[in-house]
Amino acid sequence: MMKKFFVILLAISLMACMFVACGDNEGTKPTTAPTTAPTTAPTTEPTAVPDPTAVPDPTATPKPPQTDKMPTKEEPWIFWIVSPMNLRAAPSTDGAFITTLMYDVKITVIDFISMDDVGGDYDWLVIEHKDGTEGLAYLAYIPENYSEIDPTLPSLDKPKTLWILEEMDLLKAPGGEKIQTLPLGTELTVIGYISAADCGQELDQYVILWEGGVNSSAYLPVVEGKFSEINVTRPTPENPQILYLLGQMKVRATPGGDELTILPTGTEVVAVGFVPKTDFTEGMASQYDWFMIQYEEGENGVAYMAYVSSELSYTQP
Repeated sequence: MMKKFFVILLAISLMACMFVACGDNEGTKPTTAPTTAPTTAPTTEPTAVPDPTAVPDPTATPKPPQTDKMPTKEEPWIFWIVSPMNLRAAPSTDGAFITTLMYDVKITVIDFISMDDVGGDYDWLVIEHKDGTEGLAYLAYIPENYSEIDPTLPSLDKPKTLWILEEMDLLKAPGGEKIQTLPLGTELTVIGYISAADCGQELDQYVILWEGGVNSSAYLPVVEGKFSEINVTRPTPENPQILYLLGQMKVRATPGGDELTILPTGTEVVAVGFVPKTDFTEGMASQYDWFMIQYEEGENGVAYMAYVSSELSYTQP
């Protein structure tokens, strides 16, 4: 009986050991984290180093126009003289002297002559000029003495006062409806200038202040020789003009002709006629308009004085 008890007890013990062993084995089995491939950091392209900001070329000194395109009669250069220049009959400082062109004179350049072609210290401009050989004349090309922009153009900030030398139509717009006809001697306040190319007309246009105009402005076609910088109303013997000299002035027997005398500053003169430079024939070319003045030594009792706006006044100084 006792033997049977021990056998049962032993059997129970063995079963308990097996149970514990199985549990221990399960419980003590090392927990190993699954081996995973390491996360690979995304390969990113390195931020590109920006190209260094290019250093701009220094502002280039404007090239003379002839380096781009040479002038021709069909496609001339248009310049204004900003310093007195001598006009010559040949491209040389030894060339026959014709005249001196003064400030703001407009020239039409139809050819260019390099100093390498003629020798000397200057390139030369060939211009249309009725006193030149076969209608041409020559000016030494000194770039700083010329401007491609008319220095006399008026603006709202730099208005110009002009007087009309003959009747002219006042327009609402370039080439537009006529507002009225302005009489000889009308005083204008010019505040702008529009080229014929920009306004699609045959003539350039002045913009003037006008009380009844759109935005207080109206337009006049620009006709060379039809405007004056002083109040010229075409004096006549029946309607003389009294002028005063603001500087010494030469009196000549004919426009541009022989000198008779020099009148001092402050002299009062009586103008009895006016000769615009546009009326001159080719053999009597002049860069000035002229007053015909009463002068006892002049032919038929008159002589001539160049119209220079800065040296003539209608008000006694």
